[in-house]
Amino acid sequence: MNIEVFPSPYTVNTLVVPVNNSSNDVFIVDPAVNIELENKNPLAVILTHGHFDHVMALKSFHKKYPDVPILIHELDAKYIGKNSLEAQSRILNCCEAEEFERLVDNLPNATGFLKDGDILFEDWKVLHTPGHSQGSICLLNEKEKILISGDTLFYGTYGRTDFYDSNPTDMGKSLRRLYALDSDITVYPGHDHYAFPLIFAGESR
Repeated sequence: MNIEVFPSPYTVNTLVVPVNNSSNDVFIVDPAVNIELENKNPLAVILTHGHFDHVMALKSFHKKYPDVPILIHELDAKYIGKNSLEAQSRILNCCEAEEFERLVDNLPNATGFLKDGDILFEDWKVLHTPGHSQGSICLLNEKEKILISGDTLFYGTYGRTDFYDSNPTDMGKSLRRLYALDSDITVYPGHDHYAFPLIFAGESR
């Protein structure tokens, strides 16, 4: 499966994921940077969580593709929609990133909510993995052995748990759930490394 990775200046990986290998249908994960979808048909935007650095291009993407559904876990829905800046400001302040306010103010609303166990496009399973945020999710394709991990799991480490809506205990539970998956799964994280085998996720595996 040819997943395209577009890193943003804030090191967030925006992913363009093919729905299958015989069509131009794709879904977008975490629109953090503006991208051109030449000859591709976007079916959905999926947010692994709602923090500012993962949604900085959501407004411009929605303007270009207003009919494409925006999907997020309900517990992170506060980060998008007309009151998005209220929740985003708490993360922006913590990261000293107030210059991004204009990109995350009055974001488009979610058009659907994801929950643990949902199956998307036949092959992608939603895993609710709270810890970095209350509504963090991962996407697992067992057939292709691919995990899209957002900010739950990175190469050799995991997402921050010092935000106001983070929870270290929840993160521990979520990581144990991911570490129990097959070690030959390829991980596409939310930052930095484009892809790596799950066996290299961390020493605590």
